[in-house]
Amino acid sequence: MYHIHKMIESIIMNPDLCESTGITNDLINELYQEGSVNVLVPLLESDDIRILRAAIWIVSELGQKSKSLQPYLFKLLKNNDLYIRYYALDTIQSCALYNDNQIQSELIELLHDPSNVIRNKVRSILSLYNDDYSTRLK
Repeated sequence: MYHIHKMIESIIMNPDLCESTGITNDLINELYQEGSVNVLVPLLESDDIRILRAAIWIVSELGQKSKSLQPYLFKLLKNNDLYIRYYALDTIQSCALYNDNQIQSELIELLHDPSNVIRNKVRSILSLYNDDYSTRLK
């Protein structure tokens, strides 16, 4: 766990490491093997776009392990950066968080997003919810 904290500290101190080294991949590997994804919260709360982009990509790669970070995903869905919104949606999809009523209302709001990419991703996620709902009724 110490190694994970050191990598996070390094990213916060020097965000350019995310693009110039393999630190994000190393962090993903470490988090798969051990540790709670909640250690990523300082990255998800950053005001630095480079850190946020790295953080949301890491979270999206961790799949179901990222479920506990749901409150941070809400905030990132409102971010101005297309990359960040897209990967927040990707995480919601991979964690099957679209069954949550609060997430559904957030997704419905994103149907009016200025980006066609985001609107299409939202439609795709909402269709999964409808498929799950239909299956449960049978």
